[in-house]
Amino acid sequence: MRAFAIDPVNTQIVYAGTGSDGVYKSTDGGSTWTATSPDLPPLPTNALVVDATGVVFVASDAGLWRSRDGGASWTMLQLWMPVSSVVIDPASQVLYAGAPEWYPRGVFKSADGGDMWDDTGLSEGIAIASLAVSQSVVYAGTSHGVLKSIGGTNWTAASGG
Repeated sequence: MRAFAIDPVNTQIVYAGTGSDGVYKSTDGGSTWTATSPDLPPLPTNALVVDATGVVFVASDAGLWRSRDGGASWTMLQLWMPVSSVVIDPASQVLYAGAPEWYPRGVFKSADGGDMWDDTGLSEGIAIASLAVSQSVVYAGTSHGVLKSIGGTNWTAASGG
């Protein structure tokens, strides 16, 4: 397995992304697993996240996918780039997506569940290895070290320690 996500409302629902066999879902805290819809391309899952309403997002080298029905079907979002990392700000429900090293386009954000995307201003040419959010501060593990931003604008180097 390459990535896991737990439903923030019902913690018995867990999703697991594989290297080439799609996404699996457990509704009993991981005791049993079932394959979700085969709508996803057979590419490695780079990251998974579930929002507060149960919508699931899957990041892959083919782009970003969304399921509003617990994995029964998937729709590719119009971000039009490979996605290495995806995270949701629990306070605002803003979705952040980062691009991988081989397609370094920075970080994009969506305030409407992935329908529309805005560039956060992180310079093109910066690859994103991972993203995290705490109290609306976004952290990006990048090819240039750890960067941070409040609300996804004005990126700065995170302090060393």
